[in-house]
Amino acid sequence: MRDSNEFINEFISNLRDMKKYQGIDITNPFTYKNREQVHEAYKLEKNIVSTQEECNEILYIEKKDELDR
Repeated sequence: MRDSNEFINEFISNLRDMKKYQGIDITNPFTYKNREQVHEAYKLEKNIVSTQEECNEILYIEKKDELDR
């Protein structure tokens, strides 16, 4: 299992990558000519949310472990 620092680094990296897609409305991919770009932005967005949730879970577990000691 990866530690929270790895998830945080992945999260930050994904946020930096997401800057390339600023201004793209990923909720309506049919409004853009370049659907591939919208698809990439959507995948990054999902990855960011997923990584954030996993990071929060790991931080909670680590905090709980500290309190249990």
